[in-house]
Amino acid sequence: MRILCLSILFSLLFISSFGQQFSVSGAIVSNKQPLPGAVVRLDNTTYVAAADSNGNFKIDNLPSGSYNLVITFLGFSNLTKNFKVLSAPVNLGKLEMKSSEKELSEVNVSGQLKRGSEGKAISLTKNAKQIVTVVSSEGMKKLPDKNAADALKRVAGVAVTNNKGEGGYVSLRGTPTDWTSTLINGDRLPVADEENTSRSFEFEVLPSELIDNIFVTRTSTPDLEGDNVGGTINFFLKGVPDKRTLKANIGGGYNSLARKPIMSANFLYGDVSKNKKVSYLLNTTYLGRYYGVDATKTIYGNNFNHAINRYELRDYQGMRNTFGFNGAIEFKLKENIKFGVRAMTGYMNDDKWQNRLAYTYTSGDNSTIKPQFVHGELIRELYGGDIYADIKVNEKWKLNVKYSSYYNRFRYGNFPYKNKDPRNGYVVLEFTATRPITYLDIDPILTDGSAYDPNAPEDPNNQLWSYVKLLDIDNPYGKGDRYDKIKPQINTEYNDSTLEFLRAFSETNNTWEWDPGVVQLDAEHKLKENIMLRFGVKGRYKTGSRELGYHEWRVDRRGGRDTKSYILAEFETEPNRYDDYMKQWGSPYSDQKLPYMTRNQFRNFFTDMENRSKGPLQDYYMNEQNSEYRFWVGSSYNYQEIQAAGYILTDVKIKKLNIIAGIRYEHTYMQQKAYDLGEEKFDTATNTYFYPSVEATTKLNYPAILPSINFNYFINDKMALKWALSRTYHRQNFQETKPGAALIKYTDFLYVLGNPNLKPAFSYNGDVVYEYYWGNKGMFSIGGYGKYVVDHIFMTNSGGSDPRENFIVKSYDNANNSWVVGVELDIKRRFDFLPKFLSGFGLNGNVTYSYSRMSVPGRPQTQAMAEQAPLLYNVGIFYEKHGVNARVALNYTSAFLQELNLASVPGQEGKLLHINSDFDIFMGEYYSMDAQISYEFKKYFTIGLELNNLLNWQYKEYRGNPNRPIRVEYYRQRGQLTFTYQF
Repeated sequence: MRILCLSILFSLLFISSFGQQFSVSGAIVSNKQPLPGAVVRLDNTTYVAAADSNGNFKIDNLPSGSYNLVITFLGFSNLTKNFKVLSAPVNLGKLEMKSSEKELSEVNVSGQLKRGSEGKAISLTKNAKQIVTVVSSEGMKKLPDKNAADALKRVAGVAVTNNKGEGGYVSLRGTPTDWTSTLINGDRLPVADEENTSRSFEFEVLPSELIDNIFVTRTSTPDLEGDNVGGTINFFLKGVPDKRTLKANIGGGYNSLARKPIMSANFLYGDVSKNKKVSYLLNTTYLGRYYGVDATKTIYGNNFNHAINRYELRDYQGMRNTFGFNGAIEFKLKENIKFGVRAMTGYMNDDKWQNRLAYTYTSGDNSTIKPQFVHGELIRELYGGDIYADIKVNEKWKLNVKYSSYYNRFRYGNFPYKNKDPRNGYVVLEFTATRPITYLDIDPILTDGSAYDPNAPEDPNNQLWSYVKLLDIDNPYGKGDRYDKIKPQINTEYNDSTLEFLRAFSETNNTWEWDPGVVQLDAEHKLKENIMLRFGVKGRYKTGSRELGYHEWRVDRRGGRDTKSYILAEFETEPNRYDDYMKQWGSPYSDQKLPYMTRNQFRNFFTDMENRSKGPLQDYYMNEQNSEYRFWVGSSYNYQEIQAAGYILTDVKIKKLNIIAGIRYEHTYMQQKAYDLGEEKFDTATNTYFYPSVEATTKLNYPAILPSINFNYFINDKMALKWALSRTYHRQNFQETKPGAALIKYTDFLYVLGNPNLKPAFSYNGDVVYEYYWGNKGMFSIGGYGKYVVDHIFMTNSGGSDPRENFIVKSYDNANNSWVVGVELDIKRRFDFLPKFLSGFGLNGNVTYSYSRMSVPGRPQTQAMAEQAPLLYNVGIFYEKHGVNARVALNYTSAFLQELNLASVPGQEGKLLHINSDFDIFMGEYYSMDAQISYEFKKYFTIGLELNNLLNWQYKEYRGNPNRPIRVEYYRQRGQLTFTYQF
């Protein structure tokens, strides 16, 4: 860090020695409309630039003299302009380009504008002052990407984690998702989600139709937020237009697993007042889709061997509705003052139904089989916006002021009761066998997983033995099922007449995070023609809460009521779909005849039970008087966080070299409140003992000093070399530092303990990339990067005494120093050099390979970092000509370590049970393939076909070995026809 700071200080002192230079600027138009992405170069020099979204360009660092300016743009004749630079900057005004008849015979007008936009993205990538990739909205439309995460999965170095077949979380260069900073219009978003408790934004709530372009920034500059070890992804929503714009599209399709429809619609309108003083935009979108998931879940019971506690068949069916809105208005108060307001919202309602069949080998209520019927209405809400002002004080000073606020919330809808009843949540109806169940596919093994020999002498290690279920790769007797052929074997037949109602329970969740005030001030001062000074401050106040709860219903047996049990056959049922379930495995459960409870019966279950003669349901509230409360006391917490930052940087141009150097200072103050168990007390009214809750607090207060320097060297108008050094960091996630008792994940048999002493992780980063450009037709880049991370945060499996039988305890810790290095290759190329028909083809492709190492306390050798995917690649082939736009794309993410198992030997703290990764949790490799074809006709109309998930690759989490899965899911294919009108 000392060398990096000295390098930046030297740059700040050195820049003032350069002589006076000037600039040339102008605006490139055709028929009074801007031509973004047009390439501008000075003949017989290395000076080159690209027009921005308004057609404006500027070339700096020009010494006095005469120049010949040449402008090129696909579909237009080259334009040449002579000018002289004497003693002041030159403005050439509007430069009108004429259409080329020859080129227009090959490229229609609407396609020309789209390629111009992609050309703009390439130009922005080339001229960016960091190492970036720009994704345009036109580029997003060319594949069926419906949310913001899906729109990124074909960018070099980007990994996307799926949720029920849709993009959920994104990360850069295979690093953990919470190492990537995600922004909307430059502001980091608050986070609230059902399961995710990190600072990783859940993208399902943000439709891609609201996005204009995306900047994927791999290197850091002082004006970016410093919490960005992996990088920064900035989503710019569609802004006010420079002319009247109207777009409308509708679509309809089919999900092959759900066997139900998909629907979409989008409307956008924007205009400019006659006096050009007011511009506005309204954009709204809707996506409705039925979905299905075939899934299995395997729950392992301990940290000593791979015995299966429970095996579940999970059949998901649901409907997701996503709504999005984006609005903006901008006023030009004067020529030098702009004032604007932007607002957006994203809303997703997931009406999820699930039928589970749980084969429970070991639990607190003995071996049994448990059908479970599950329903929940999952609601995600995001809304917010900003107010901004851009002020050009004079030729040397510019100011930008912005105030923003965003709110994000996750909650369950009104089920099973209405009017926001606190018992509403993710509801499970659970039945169990009426007679004892004995599993036949179990074997006697010792605690360490080895074979039990009843004739062997007494074990000197005093190992116990028990009957357990093991897969083939773990069974010491050479038996056991392969993971995709698991067929639990029991001693008796069962059906809906032999399964009785056990209980109903509801997992409740109300999670929200709000940034009520984010204030930012940026100033820019031109010291010389080639030297720019920028500085600014930013402050954010964040507050949030996560409240998890549990409510249970059992049949009321009080007051001499009938003690007979309700059986599944007494309720309305329907045939199961096991004939089609897990078709990819050959439908191994097609002989399973157990029926499903109908949705109508489920909806009316609680009111129906009130009228049953055997007794209504009795509520068991999760409060201090409940004996189970001690397991839930730590499942809620709230927090407040203040972030303050300031930065200064210099932007210097020295002929072919551009240098950005500076430093950023951030300070974080966080206070967090949760609960722990107090001393046992006796309630005389109920004649019971209980544990009251007591408040626990975490307070963190730490600075971050973040220097950085970026070099961009333009070898010529086609080649550039960029390199950078920086220091960034990662704030602790709120669940990671939570004080008090453990947070429970009931359905996963998991307790998670926070670590109030957890430290933030800091990273020292180095990047270099070589870029080659074929004008606006494509680009090639190859680069490398390295990150040395101090106090890397990871999840551990503590393996201590379980607070509840068969529950696993996990926590968080700082690793010793870790590092990751990698290479990236990216190519985009249109094959316009091929003859006739073939000239419409092109290729998009990229690959990222990373190698990482971390030291884990208790393990003798270093190993790969957690949540770091070593290999990512994307390959896409496209065709664009004569109004036809077709492409197919393949995406791959390799397997990676997700969580470490650091269970210690009982009574020997610090000595691990496992020094290898056989008990660690991994995410399996994942392929996806999407395709789209569309045809533009009559200038304003487009019809298209979109296809998703063509390979139907399995989503898999596993324990140590891919053949020892934890969770496997299949989503199957879906497709949609679309129709678009735009002018």
